[in-house]
Amino acid sequence: MFRLSDLTNKDKSPQPPTPPPPPVPPASRQIVETPPAPPAAPPAGPSQKTGELERAYGHLYEALVSCVKALFEQARADKPLDLAEAWRLVKQLPTVKTDECQALLGLLERHSRDNYLYTHAVNVAILASHLGHCLGHSEESVYDVALAGLLLDIGMAGDPEHLASLQRKLTAEEWKAIATHPAKALEHLKTARDLPQDVLDAISTHHQRPDDHGHHPGGGGGGDMADFGKILAVCDVYDALTHPRSYRNRFSHAQAIKVLVDGANTRFDRRVIKALVDALSLYPRGSVVRLSTNEIAKVEMVRPEAPLRPVVLISRDANQVPLSSPRRLDLLEQPFVYVKEVVTDEDL
Repeated sequence: MFRLSDLTNKDKSPQPPTPPPPPVPPASRQIVETPPAPPAAPPAGPSQKTGELERAYGHLYEALVSCVKALFEQARADKPLDLAEAWRLVKQLPTVKTDECQALLGLLERHSRDNYLYTHAVNVAILASHLGHCLGHSEESVYDVALAGLLLDIGMAGDPEHLASLQRKLTAEEWKAIATHPAKALEHLKTARDLPQDVLDAISTHHQRPDDHGHHPGGGGGGDMADFGKILAVCDVYDALTHPRSYRNRFSHAQAIKVLVDGANTRFDRRVIKALVDALSLYPRGSVVRLSTNEIAKVEMVRPEAPLRPVVLISRDANQVPLSSPRRLDLLEQPFVYVKEVVTDEDL
């Protein structure tokens, strides 16, 4: 049979098969191998996140202190109070975001005997705004109660002001002088423009008590006490008790809460006390506690969803020997370690 291959292949002997070409390496290997990507940074832990928020809000805290100081200077000079900066700053206080609120509440430890009145006013404003939110007040109302907190002691500017820094307990006559400051505050605030009435009511009644005990302009029974005045009353006393004075040590959180609870319904509003306990938890940031291991630690962070399992910084070992550097422990990750009790300065 005739085939076309007979015209081209003269040699009929079989030919060896042609070997396949060598494989071509991938282009990426001919050039340079790409180094593996570095591992992703671990997400920020809760305490790290809280620390970052505290640093951010620390600037706001210092700005609020400077603002209160400027308002006191205006009041001393009998100048009209310019509240524009105060309004601007209180509207930067968080009212909803839990992490931000916890970070700001963590700043309440700051205090100085040299500027006690200013830091006290800022602390009351921060606490009052948080409790106002917890009690269901609107955002605008929360700003109002925060401003009232900043201004609650503006009546101390001038003659009674030095009494707050005396290195001893006050006499009966000195307490009477301090008792005039809500009325003096209203005098100063007459010069302020467009100040909401609930701010004035809160300041004028924050020393009033449901059992009519206390000092407040114009008298009036406990039933006349403004809602915001009840919030300021609790925040005012709590912050004063939990900061040291020249004539006494600071109260622990638990001791201060006991003072408030003992006065519930007669001196303080029970709803506001409950909101304060819910906001700060049983072991608020800054509390010194004894762990089940007998170690002493300071509460660094509280989770609202797990208030009994805070993050702590251990400062003393089980034998009460101070550590060279604090050791962080997250009790949520250590189920067999728990807070045994709160300790005070006298216990250490």
